[in-house]
Amino acid sequence: MRRLYLLLAAALIVLSLVALSVGSAGAVTEKYMAIATAPSVLGGSSSYGQTKAGAKSRAMTKCKRDNAKNPHFRNDCTGAVWVRNGWASVAYEKTKETPYKNLAWGSGWGPRRANANHHAWKVCRRYAKEKCTTQFYDRSIYRGSGATKGGPW
Repeated sequence: MRRLYLLLAAALIVLSLVALSVGSAGAVTEKYMAIATAPSVLGGSSSYGQTKAGAKSRAMTKCKRDNAKNPHFRNDCTGAVWVRNGWASVAYEKTKETPYKNLAWGSGWGPRRANANHHAWKVCRRYAKEKCTTQFYDRSIYRGSGATKGGPW
């Protein structure tokens, strides 16, 4: 009888370990992060996905949903940047004249937040002809030793 209990206990432990390994294997599958920006409200929304296209689609949907109730929102969500294993950032011109729909902005990405912000400022300055300031940034989930990859929408 005791052997039966030991056998059942061993089987239960094995099944528990298998269930844990299967459950945790899918836990960190969202490799990409994308940012969509809404210049009319100086907003940004980021989202994650298993694919670049999935992250972009979710970011755009989230941008529209997050800003829908803002009376100044002009339904102007625009794809800004995507990244894998790194940071992404959106910067707007520092002098924010109304209407916001004409604001210059830029995006950047890199392995560190400082890199992403620097590139976003550089791109923004090219269009704004003045200093820019970071408005929104986020990072993707890091996947071990993979290289940082990213780009404009």
